[in-house]
Amino acid sequence: MMVRSPFFSRLLDRHRRHIGAAVFTLGDQAIHSGTNFLTGVIIGRFLSVGDLGVFALGMTVVTFSLIFQDTLLATPYTYHFHHASEETRPRLTAGALVQSALLAVAMAFVFLVAGGAALVAGNESLQPVFTALAGALPFLFIREFFRRMFFTSFRMRAAMLLDGGVSALQFALLFSFLGAGVLSPATAYLALAGATGGAAFVCFVLLRRQFDFRGLDIVADTRENLKYGRWLLAGSVCHIGSLYAFPWFLYLQQGEKGTGAFAACMSIVNLLNPLIIGFTNFFRPKLIQVQADHGVWAMNRLIVLSAGALLAPVLLLIGGLALFGGPLVSFVYGGDFSGLGPAIFLVSLSLVPTFLNAPVQLGVLALNKPWINPAFHAAGFATTLLAGFFLVDRFGLAGATGGYALTTFVGSLVLGILYLRAVRRASA
Repeated sequence: MMVRSPFFSRLLDRHRRHIGAAVFTLGDQAIHSGTNFLTGVIIGRFLSVGDLGVFALGMTVVTFSLIFQDTLLATPYTYHFHHASEETRPRLTAGALVQSALLAVAMAFVFLVAGGAALVAGNESLQPVFTALAGALPFLFIREFFRRMFFTSFRMRAAMLLDGGVSALQFALLFSFLGAGVLSPATAYLALAGATGGAAFVCFVLLRRQFDFRGLDIVADTRENLKYGRWLLAGSVCHIGSLYAFPWFLYLQQGEKGTGAFAACMSIVNLLNPLIIGFTNFFRPKLIQVQADHGVWAMNRLIVLSAGALLAPVLLLIGGLALFGGPLVSFVYGGDFSGLGPAIFLVSLSLVPTFLNAPVQLGVLALNKPWINPAFHAAGFATTLLAGFFLVDRFGLAGATGGYALTTFVGSLVLGILYLRAVRRASA
């Protein structure tokens, strides 16, 4: 009979709730990222390399749109939620929902204009995607709002149920479109809109008592969010611009097919995304709480331990992709995606700085030093502007994947220097 150590028993009991929350967080992000990954696989296998490229270009602008919600609404909401009283939280949550809806409508209008411009320019591939995204974006914003609402209040199981429902409905719609012969990059986004819209409606009906819409002052709330999130927004715009410029560089020089090959490489490399995004969703409120309750050095110790834990799976993945990355992408997406081994290895190097950056960036937020984000992302953006187009023009796909990794390493170096300075000053 195995005897349990009293020490480990007490340790397990003390952290059981946190371990359970972490498991549900990673499970949720696995569902969320896995759905996006498998959607790309369906398009790449049943349509073409070019169609995957067009779908991937749509995802770059979706990500760019969602950073406005994340930096100007979701992150300030997380911060204010943990500094608000129980009585004021329903009004705070209702205000965040209304602001998400208004921002989504504004961004949808931008996509309608982009679709009209593509139509005038005669771009028959991007025009339907932009138009479909104009209809899908409001639902995506509301779905993301509910996800952040659950993460902020540590309801990880609810977030996993939400994303599980979206995933099931999305795949049902995708295979329905495929069976009817109407699947395309544009209709794939319509499937995403239907799935997220249905799930968001169910969430609102079930949770409507947790919102207090009385006495909302959207203008004042928006001003406060801009004050907190403007630096984060500037940094995120530089971040997205520095990294997502590469598929657009390829599109301009090699067309949809080159972009599709880049998207396939990125999707394989990003298989660890559930770990890093799940970590961020779980530790963002946790680090803010640790810094507020125990001080800067307690938070810094947690960041160092977290970075070490994240680095191990990254190095294993890079080694595996160096050996088997090429055959893997061909197996997943089909024979049209052969010969991509060197490109996958080059872009996989970006995982090292990306994973090390995650806990450090959360520490920057906890220290309330948001100006650091645009500073280090600007360094990466400058690298892209100075070298990105040249590398793609000279080396094609290898230049895009290698340039992507170079940009992340430059930004990570600047982030580390600025974070260490902020810690020393905060503890002085």
